[in-house]
Amino acid sequence: MEVEQLPRCLDLYASSGFTLNQEKCNLLMNSLVVLQNENHFKKVFFWGQIYGIQDDYYIAFGYDKDALRSRVFYYSRNAITWVLVPILKPKERKHYLTHISTNRFFGNPSTVVEVLDEKPSEEPARSQKAYEKLNDELLDEQEQEEILEEQKIDSLRAMEIVEEYKLKEEDRLAAVIRFINQEAFVVPRGALLKQTSGRVVPNPAFKGLRLEEATILSNYMHCRIPRERWEVNVGRRPDYNYATDFLDTVAEDIPKNHAWSVQVCQGNRVVILRSLYWHGLTFYHLLNTKIHGCLYMGFGEKNLDIPFMV
Repeated sequence: MEVEQLPRCLDLYASSGFTLNQEKCNLLMNSLVVLQNENHFKKVFFWGQIYGIQDDYYIAFGYDKDALRSRVFYYSRNAITWVLVPILKPKERKHYLTHISTNRFFGNPSTVVEVLDEKPSEEPARSQKAYEKLNDELLDEQEQEEILEEQKIDSLRAMEIVEEYKLKEEDRLAAVIRFINQEAFVVPRGALLKQTSGRVVPNPAFKGLRLEEATILSNYMHCRIPRERWEVNVGRRPDYNYATDFLDTVAEDIPKNHAWSVQVCQGNRVVILRSLYWHGLTFYHLLNTKIHGCLYMGFGEKNLDIPFMV
């Protein structure tokens, strides 16, 4: 959601059960303007809020040239001081640990938690066998030394495994932001334009969706770097235009027609989309206008039971 739309469009999110008070809204507007000026961003957006036990995380991002590739994310616990979100590699182990982490955010980015993995390990069994073998009186001193050395190696390896399953909350926050960006943040069709140079910018000719287009999921695109090849997207719609249809459509999300909730309200003037995977993510669009936005307010937990609920 753009900063300018924050006070007048925040009531559209109240129907999802999450909102901000007026004091916090004013703090965010002022601090985000300062953040934009300090970093020379072309635009700055309020991404959302992740609730913690002790403190909450306020997330924002801005970009200078490319609306997809040059986004820089920040987080804050007081809506005033902003800290850069760490950048994680796509295949880093912290993404896997975030998936299996079940505890809530605490609110302290320096907190380190040990993530439990239910995979069985064969290391304790090996150490137990070596210990039983060590008690055998028939062993000579050389074999006993070899078994003791093996036990030391097993204990060091176990310590390394424990270290691998420790996750810092700041890294988990970065992974959750990445997951939600990849899976749930959307824009209406035609809102972004891909120039001949490859740069993605807001489309100045975008006039908004009409009422008959508002309830069709194929008119909403994932706000991420496309995963599908352009040849695949061409075959999915007869009126394909690469300049505006280069993004992946949400109509192909699995399970089809059950990953999103679409609602037209306020006298057929506003359309609201809600993600059923990420509870708390809401997208709004004022029909026949350029005004649209996406906001997440939740606990940072993904609902993995959707395939069993439809």
